[in-house]
Amino acid sequence: MLEKGERREEVVKELADYVEDKYEDKTEAIKFLDGLICEIMDKLYEDEEGILVLKDRGFVEPFNKKKMYYSIASVSDAINQGMNEGDINLIIRDVYNRANASHCKVVSTKALREYVIEALDKSGYKNIRDKYKKAYLKI
Repeated sequence: MLEKGERREEVVKELADYVEDKYEDKTEAIKFLDGLICEIMDKLYEDEEGILVLKDRGFVEPFNKKKMYYSIASVSDAINQGMNEGDINLIIRDVYNRANASHCKVVSTKALREYVIEALDKSGYKNIRDKYKKAYLKI
């Protein structure tokens, strides 16, 4: 029987060989691998309800609208461009709908942050978008 590390190496090699054989374009290969991760996470959490978030530290928790609300509100307040509750809730609804449309039960924190940035941009909150990027995407 193979040890975990040996099996992991074997799986990585098989997957890398498969991807290299099937995809000349690395962008397409990455899309395939992202989809594979989505399917695996969905399988692992198939009994859970609602959208789940894969946190940066590796644990999974339910999507929390309040956390997202406070992160957006704190950024808008920090640059003295406070958004009202309704505007923030529209951004959150847009992000939630986008996450739901991804057809992945488990969505990464990074993906959610990108959805927030896109929603802020689409809604005309460019300054808040820029501050949010700096605060949460470490750029």
